[in-house]
Amino acid sequence: MSVKEKKQIQINIDKAPVEGGMPFDLKLTEEQRANQDLLNSIKGLPEEKLDTRKKIENWLKDESEDY
Repeated sequence: MSVKEKKQIQINIDKAPVEGGMPFDLKLTEEQRANQDLLNSIKGLPEEKLDTRKKIENWLKDESEDY
């Protein structure tokens, strides 16, 4: 990046509060949106701590846990 480009970016950032916004769009990438959608989708799903061998075996045998 050239010095001229850096100065232009700094000027745009400096004047952003005066003009009421940012000199660039604040957007999530497609991957970030997908991750956020996934996190929102799994919120509220029941959690069960599988901390013993017996609990893991029972969970694996339970057909209602097959999604």
